[in-house]
Amino acid sequence: MCLSLGTVLWGLWYLNTVGFSEKWRQMVISEIEKRGVHLTVQRLTLNPFQGLVARDVQIRTSGERGRPLASINEVVLDLNYSNLVHGEPFLNAVELRNATLSLPIASSAPTSKSGRLEISRLNARVLLPPRQLTLEQAEAVIHGVHITATGRLINPEKLRWPQNDSGSEDRESSLLHLQKALQILDDLKIAKGHPTLNLRFNGDLANPEAFLIQAAFRAGKFNIDASSRIDFIHLDATLSDGLVRLDQCAIKDAQGKLDASGSFCLATGEADLQLRSNLDLPELIRAVSPASTFLNELVFYSPPELDLSGKARFREPSPAGTQGASKASPGPLPGNPRFFGRLSLGRFAVRSTIFEGAETDFSWEGERWYLHDARIRHKDGGVMFNALRVPGDFRLTLDSRLNPKVLLPFLGAEARERLSEWEFLAAPVMHLQGSGTAASLESLDLTGHVQLGSTRARGVGIKEASLDLAFKNNLLSCTNVKLERPEGSASGTVIYDLATDELGLQNVRATLNAAEFVSIFDRDLALNLQPYRFKAPPSLIVNGKAGCRRGDWQRNNLRIDISGSRGMDYTFLKKNLSASKISGTVVVLGERLKLSNLDAALFGGHLRGKADISLRKEKGDYTAEILTEEVDFPSLTKLYFDYDTSKGKLNGSFTFSGLHDITRAIDGKGELTVTEGNVFAIPIFGPFSSILDEILPGTGYNAARKGTCTFEMREGVITTTDLVMEGKGFSIFGDGKLYVVEDRMDFTARINAQGLPGKLLSPVSRIFEYVSDGSLSKPVWRPKRLPKAIFSSRSQPSPTPTPMPLAEKEREKPKN
Repeated sequence: MCLSLGTVLWGLWYLNTVGFSEKWRQMVISEIEKRGVHLTVQRLTLNPFQGLVARDVQIRTSGERGRPLASINEVVLDLNYSNLVHGEPFLNAVELRNATLSLPIASSAPTSKSGRLEISRLNARVLLPPRQLTLEQAEAVIHGVHITATGRLINPEKLRWPQNDSGSEDRESSLLHLQKALQILDDLKIAKGHPTLNLRFNGDLANPEAFLIQAAFRAGKFNIDASSRIDFIHLDATLSDGLVRLDQCAIKDAQGKLDASGSFCLATGEADLQLRSNLDLPELIRAVSPASTFLNELVFYSPPELDLSGKARFREPSPAGTQGASKASPGPLPGNPRFFGRLSLGRFAVRSTIFEGAETDFSWEGERWYLHDARIRHKDGGVMFNALRVPGDFRLTLDSRLNPKVLLPFLGAEARERLSEWEFLAAPVMHLQGSGTAASLESLDLTGHVQLGSTRARGVGIKEASLDLAFKNNLLSCTNVKLERPEGSASGTVIYDLATDELGLQNVRATLNAAEFVSIFDRDLALNLQPYRFKAPPSLIVNGKAGCRRGDWQRNNLRIDISGSRGMDYTFLKKNLSASKISGTVVVLGERLKLSNLDAALFGGHLRGKADISLRKEKGDYTAEILTEEVDFPSLTKLYFDYDTSKGKLNGSFTFSGLHDITRAIDGKGELTVTEGNVFAIPIFGPFSSILDEILPGTGYNAARKGTCTFEMREGVITTTDLVMEGKGFSIFGDGKLYVVEDRMDFTARINAQGLPGKLLSPVSRIFEYVSDGSLSKPVWRPKRLPKAIFSSRSQPSPTPTPMPLAEKEREKPKN
């Protein structure tokens, strides 16, 4: 008796630890494979409390080298021993009690821990009647989700697992998505309880199209990260007749709620979705997908509101004649989804620019998209536009009352620099419409109208302006331009080439401060116009082109016709010449400014001339020609010598060249004639009044009525060899040098009587030669043939002294 008991106990111990033989294992494996499940069993043991237990079970795909699908530590087998003895199907059920299930989710490392899904505490009972598989109840916790499942399969032996080389790319993609989903589950911070997933299924594997699966997912409060909290998630989905339906998707957070529904047809690969949300979707996307960098520059102060409907086809329909082909319907091509709906944003910020809101109706299908009634609101205005994009065609209409400086953060460095020089005190009103081959500025053909209110450009004020514009091939054409400034207005056509920064002006007529207004477009040219100071805005007619890039001289070919009815001031030889009326033509050609047809009313006469001036500051060279006609001589002497008792008219010419405003650099020649005047009014000849009175008593204060000479000027020295001054009964002939810069002179003058006395005294005329080699501002004349000491007492000023030159007056002012 004891021996028998010991034998039984030893047998039980042996079957529980070592297990049944290979023959028994293969018998069980064959029985299970009849149900369509291929597996290997490491050991088959008998547990006194559980019964027959298969340990270290691995479920594989069919074939000798089947791919591992799952690993289970132990499976309890419910056998019908009577059927086993009679050779009939003997497996009634299998049961998992706190089992551990391992699923590979990374084919590149199927046996590594990081590449497997581990499921512990798995409890399930599967009934195995003939040609059926019934899951009575299954429970498990997977990555914090409590899963329950029930259902029945008919003809389980018809199950076909995918082979190793079948759909490998799709399988890899699916496994990758599963890994990401599991990682998200691991990162969830669940406030209370576990999320639940309930599965129910029923189907015949001989007819997969009629399969029915129902899934319900519920989750309470949890946090994805520190800033994203979800109050609940409800998901209900059904697979029936080859159609996967999302019956309910409800997600709620502290801000709002998302509701969605949709379907997916397994036969055609066609899906549709309907979604409505005021959930904080941007924050949810950031939490789930940190790589979504497009949201990094966006800040939403309230959740976006989204209504969305869409369709997509993820593969071609089944070929004609195959099952499910009849369900195919026209739709978007694979990978080319179609969505339409409406997006509404509350207050939001992009790149630190805050907008008050935005909304649009939209549709999108791959390269085709449409925005309808899109509006963007800002505290400084708003934009409304419609845009349509199809392959090879783009169309746009836009109405804006937005201050363009709002766009500064979105522009490139060069565009930001240009726009930052403008100040819009009132938002411009703009209407644009255009079309092109693509949604890029370079390919667009635009037309429109712009109305400017109070604006400042580069510090230059504009009261208002309006224009019609056209843009094509980087060429901006502004027609019907009308501009108002405090001092006047302008009109005409302006063309700007964005590629070359070339400005074209056609029949621009203006009454504006020329230098100030031109500085908007070309500061270098404006600097060269500043010396011409008009007393009132002149009338301008402008035609031609100019380069707007600093130093881009080669594009300049500009003509400006000027008429200043109120006159102009100009500084010449450090004195201000004031013309009461002036007209002329300025031509800017390359780096040269050419002045022609100059006609100025000056001191009761006319000044005519022309000039050629370098626009390059580093060069500063110029040439000019000046002609004076009947200029009032007293006004001229008053200006340059501070002496206004002279009389007469000045006629002359001066052709010269120079460099910057350097007096020594002036190089030229000319001629002068003073008629009906008093030549002695010129300070350097003033002493001749007393000299003449001593030589010919009573003639000294008969002023010289006429004076002529030709002269040259070089390195700050004026040289003449033919000075002639004619008075009543005498003539004075002179030659010499006037050192303008050094304030000294080296001059010789000879007095001759006119008529017969002059001829009779010709041999002794040299006795009446005088020289002056002293100060130019306070000359002292002495006889050339007598010692200076003898004459010094006789050459003193007469009782009526010659007026002191201005320079001398300045020197004699008392010092503080």
